[in-house]
Amino acid sequence: MRKLIHSVKYDHRPRLGAQIGEWVARQLVVNDAIHIPEPALLVAVPLHSVRVKERGYNQSECIARGISRILQLPWRSDLLKRIRYTRSQTRLNRSQRRQNVANAFTLSSPDLNAFRSVVLVDDLVTTGATMNECARTLKQAGVQHILGMAVATPVNLGDEALEV
Repeated sequence: MRKLIHSVKYDHRPRLGAQIGEWVARQLVVNDAIHIPEPALLVAVPLHSVRVKERGYNQSECIARGISRILQLPWRSDLLKRIRYTRSQTRLNRSQRRQNVANAFTLSSPDLNAFRSVVLVDDLVTTGATMNECARTLKQAGVQHILGMAVATPVNLGDEALEV
């Protein structure tokens, strides 16, 4: 899965991202592994505008589109915004990752009253720092139910669980 995600991100394959999202959603349905309090909204973890310009797209949005098609849930790419450019977290430890993404997100539209749940979608969760920071931003806006959904994660996250 890591190779596929790498290909989506660095080989300019956004369609593959959507296909991965569709596959993930089908697996969740077939295995009856997802129960989302409705009405729900899918929100992709945002990239900074500089990174979107470099890549041409946000890979997590591509995945969210695929999930949306199968689960029939609406998704928005304009709700959560990355307001601070952050360096790549590839070589950062858990503490450095938390510091790197602290206060990096804001809501562009704080009106989420129409939705009972928000599902945060990301391509890869390593320590959960980015997902947790996005969730913190949503909680500050009053979102009650936040679910984190990632395509891949390391085999062993260690002793610390995600806070989402």
